[in-house]
Amino acid sequence: MAQYLTDNKDYKGAIEDYKKSLEFYPEYYTNYSEIASCYVKLNDIEKALFYLDIAIEKDPKNYTLYSDKVNCLRILKKYDEALKIQLQYDEIYKNEFGEIESYEKTANSFFKAENYSQALKYINKAIKHNEGNDLYLAKCCILLEAKKYKKLIKYCDKIAKSTPDKDKLYGLYIYKGLANYYADNYKEALEYFNKTIKAKRDYTDAYLMKYYTEHLLGKTKQSIKNLQKLIKKYPMNTLSYGYLLAIYYEKELYIDSIKLCNQYLKAQKGNKCIYGHLAFAYKQLWDFENFKLNYDKVFEINKNITKQLLLEDFEYIYRIKIK
Repeated sequence: MAQYLTDNKDYKGAIEDYKKSLEFYPEYYTNYSEIASCYVKLNDIEKALFYLDIAIEKDPKNYTLYSDKVNCLRILKKYDEALKIQLQYDEIYKNEFGEIESYEKTANSFFKAENYSQALKYINKAIKHNEGNDLYLAKCCILLEAKKYKKLIKYCDKIAKSTPDKDKLYGLYIYKGLANYYADNYKEALEYFNKTIKAKRDYTDAYLMKYYTEHLLGKTKQSIKNLQKLIKKYPMNTLSYGYLLAIYYEKELYIDSIKLCNQYLKAQKGNKCIYGHLAFAYKQLWDFENFKLNYDKVFEINKNITKQLLLEDFEYIYRIKIK
C-alpha cells in the first residue's frame, strides 16, 4: 500500500503506512529509508536526515544510504559535513568494488565539494591504475571547473595524441572548445565546437555552444536563427531555450523572449523558472498586470518555494551570463 501511495505522490499517506510497518518490522532499514525518501519529496530535509540516520544505524555497510544522506546535506548547503559522510561512503565502496573505483568516487566527492586540488589528486591516482577514456574526461571536467584552462588545453592535446579510438576524440574536442570559450578565445572555441560536431553529429551541447559562440563573435542573427532551428528539432531541450533567452535579454528583445517562453510552455508545462522569465520580461515592458500573474504562478507550481528563494533565482537568472 505504501508503495502505491508513493507512486501516486501521496507522500504523507505513504509515510503513515511505512510507520505502521515499523511496528511489526522495527529492524527493517528499508522502511526508514523509504520514509526519508518521502520527506525529501515533501522538501522536509531535516526529517529525511533523521530517518536516514536510523536506516544507517540498522545497516551501516549500505553505501546507498550514505549517498542519500550526502544528497540531503548538499540540499541544506552543509558541504563540509556532506564531504565527511561522502568519504565514509567511499571507504565502504572501496571495500565493495576495489581501489580504482574508490579513487574515482573520492575524486567525485571532492569535486562536488568544489575542492578541485584534491579531486585532481585522486583522479590522477585512478588514472595511474587504469588509463581509461572516462577517467581522462573526468580529469578534463575537474580542470574546467577549476578554471585551469591552459592546463586543460595542453592535457587535451596530450591525450588526443595517445588516443587510439578516434571515435572518442569528440570528448576532448568539446573540452578544448569549452576551455577556449571560458578563456574568451571565441574563434578557437568555435573551431573545436565544429570539430566536435564533425566527430559526433548528434552531440546537441556542441551545437548549443557553437551557436552561442557565433553570437559572441558578432553573428547574432545567424545565432538566433540556428538556435530557433535547434529548438524546433529538440523542443524538450531546456538549455536551447536558455541560451536563446540570454541573447534576447542582452539585446532587450523582451517580446521575443515572451514568445519563446510561451513556446517552451507548450512543450514542457509547470516549470517555475519559465514563469519567472515571463514575469521578468513583462516587468521590463512595464506590464505589471502580467508580471504579477506570472510571478504568482511560480508559487502555485511549487508550494515549497519561498519569496526569498525566488528572489535568489531571479538574481541568478537575470545576471544574463551563460558562462
